[in-house]
Amino acid sequence: IKVLPAAVANDRDRLKRFEREARLLAKINHPSIGAIYGLVEANGVRALVLELIEGDTLSAELARGPMKLERAVSLAAQIADALDHAHRRGITHRDLKPSNIMLTRDGVKLLDFGIAKTDAADTITQEGAVVGTLGYMAIEGWSAWDALYMTVISLTTVGYREVHPMSRAGEAFTMFVLVGGV
Repeated sequence: IKVLPAAVANDRDRLKRFEREARLLAKINHPSIGAIYGLVEANGVRALVLELIEGDTLSAELARGPMKLERAVSLAAQIADALDHAHRRGITHRDLKPSNIMLTRDGVKLLDFGIAKTDAADTITQEGAVVGTLGYMAIEGWSAWDALYMTVISLTTVGYREVHPMSRAGEAFTMFVLVGGV
C-alpha cells in the first residue's frame, strides 16, 4: 500500500499526481511492472493498493557488490522490455533507478510511476521543471529533449552501475558534473 505522506496529503498537485499514477498503472499489464489493484480512500487518507512484491531492490543487491555480467544483461533486458511496454502505451517512467527496481525469484519488477509522463495532455509538471533522480538523468533531460532518449540514458546508467557500483564519492562527482561543475 502506498500513501502520500501527511505533510503533502492535502497538496492538490501531489493528489493529482497520485491519482494519475493510479490511472497510468491501470493501463499497464506486464510481468516486469508492479501491478495496481485500486485507489482507495479511508478516513481521509488516499492509498494505492499495489501488488505485494517479495525480494530486494536492485540498490540492496548493488550494495553487496558488483554482479556478474550475465545477470546484469538479463536484468537490463527485462527492464528494457518493461519500459518498452510502457512506452508503447504512451507512458515514460522518468525515475528509473536501482531503488525503483525490485528483484524477485521470477525476475525484475519496475516500481514507482509517480512522476511518469504521458503522451496525453494531462500534464502536472510545470513547464521547465526538472523531475527524476539526478544521478540517473540525462543532462539533456533538463531541457526539452525527448523522454524516450532520457529513459535510454537512465537504463544505461542503471546497467553500468550493476557491474560497476559507484562509491559515494563517485556519485558526488557525477552530481557535480551534471550540474555544470566541470
